[in-house]
Amino acid sequence: MFDKIRKLFGAKGLFENIVTAAFSAWFLVSIFTGSFEDISSLDFYKTQNFLMILLFFLITWMVMYIVIRLFEHGGRLLFLAAVLLYSMLCILYANNRVFAAAICILPLLVLYYVRDSVAAVAAKVPLTKNALVVSYIILGVFCAGFISLVTVFRYLTYSAPGFDFGIFAQMFEYMKETGLPNTTYERSRLLSHFAVHFSPVFYLVLPFYMLFPSPVTLQIAQAVALSLGLAPLYLLCRHYNLSFKISLAVGICYVLYPALAGGTYYDLHETCFYTVCILFLLWAIETRRNIWFVVFMLLTMSIKEEAPIYLVFIALYFLFSGRDRKRGGILLVSALAYFGVALVAIQAFGGEVMTSRCANFMYNSEENGMIQMIKAVFMNPGYTLAECFSEDRLEYLAYMLLPLLGIMLCNKKYSQFTLLGPFLLLNLMPDWQYQHNIHFQYNFGNTALFFYIAVLNAAAFRPQKVRVWAACSCVVSILLFCASDVKHIRYFNRYLKDPASYAQMSELLETIPEEASVSASTFLVPHLAGHRELYPISTQSETEYIVVDNRYTQQAQEDLKVLDQLGGYQQVGCFENVLTIYKK
Repeated sequence: MFDKIRKLFGAKGLFENIVTAAFSAWFLVSIFTGSFEDISSLDFYKTQNFLMILLFFLITWMVMYIVIRLFEHGGRLLFLAAVLLYSMLCILYANNRVFAAAICILPLLVLYYVRDSVAAVAAKVPLTKNALVVSYIILGVFCAGFISLVTVFRYLTYSAPGFDFGIFAQMFEYMKETGLPNTTYERSRLLSHFAVHFSPVFYLVLPFYMLFPSPVTLQIAQAVALSLGLAPLYLLCRHYNLSFKISLAVGICYVLYPALAGGTYYDLHETCFYTVCILFLLWAIETRRNIWFVVFMLLTMSIKEEAPIYLVFIALYFLFSGRDRKRGGILLVSALAYFGVALVAIQAFGGEVMTSRCANFMYNSEENGMIQMIKAVFMNPGYTLAECFSEDRLEYLAYMLLPLLGIMLCNKKYSQFTLLGPFLLLNLMPDWQYQHNIHFQYNFGNTALFFYIAVLNAAAFRPQKVRVWAACSCVVSILLFCASDVKHIRYFNRYLKDPASYAQMSELLETIPEEASVSASTFLVPHLAGHRELYPISTQSETEYIVVDNRYTQQAQEDLKVLDQLGGYQQVGCFENVLTIYKK
């Protein structure tokens, strides 16, 4: 007994253990009292008894001290868990992404302090190749499941807008019936979507849509496409002989990467195929698999007319690094040739390439936009840098770089910086605000390149350094995922509160004859995608039916003004103060 008492209160490490136990108790008590619910006001202090909290703290302090002395590693891991959990709860209740990025510092400091305990416990947990494969499958199911949960219920709760989901929902109806990617909603006239963006990759989804013809299928297809990115990521980790545990950490960071799920919150876009196709392409080049190299080069090209930009920078990397000049050269020539083909195709379908999103580089209205941009960058690099790193980009940069702790910038070979070219050109330079926002669809290609660089650098760094990076990246990824993604479960909660109302809305919309022309408020459009003539509510679109969404007062008032201007419509259907149908 005396030996146990001496062990508990021995002089060795006494002060350190007392302090560690105190901080552990502080965060545990803060979790139990729910202080994280009021971090932006004084309300918490008005309802709590300080003496009771102090007593609770002292008791917890004593308990934590005993736990740390008896179970050193377990006690220190409990300290880390308490800080991490409290940080997560603060992030969820604060709903402030800047605060979330800043609070990551706290658990990282604790992780560094208990790193020996983490390493000791991790060393006792075996991870075989089969277990790693199963873990990646579980991660894939989680990724597809979470994204599907958010996006499907976003549609079912009438929260997915006409621009852009309504466009694709109607386009797939046309593809199912005619094989052509037509839509009337996108430009208020019958037009091929390929006149706006040349994306033959959509035909990969068409067979599944024909089997299950519903906008829900499109949302799930996007989720599955993104989760499939884990497959080439796993192959790259194995190719570079990363340990099983580091490979698992890379997979966890991929699934929790804020821009991955974030890019789906405005519904389906062709860019969701970038991640899996680019990672498979890089794997095919690395492993000298010529057939797969050609297959994924063509698939990547088919995603969008901008795809050759990613391919050009990938080609330049392999050329500059000297790692595979043959395939790099083939990729460069093919990408440039296809870019020309894509531009011609868009013009053939009656459209033109969109350069307006780089209006901040357009200084001459009489000159070609792409040429102007090249000349502007060349003539004034200072202006270019100022545009790339302006204040409104800082939060975006934090959420793109922090989850991987900026490992993509820690290149030992300067040629790897070539792979950051698309990030600079497509995300940081344009003044179109959505290009540098993690909650839009413009980050999937660079997500693939960032994780490829992460694998390269993890393979090049010392094992101890990589273990620290992997653990810290997982912690930051968890916190930033909470900050940017978890709140979007609200669509599921919204549906559970009143599923009957959404069912009645759908039933009312089904009373409109399918052959009739319809104009509708934006959030109703995806649910009317089966109509051949479907338009935004506008004085330019006089249709047989007009459907007004009354849930949003300001927009409803604007739609009703248009209705009055058109004249000649009468109400033929209504669901409470939610939805009204008018007929000419």
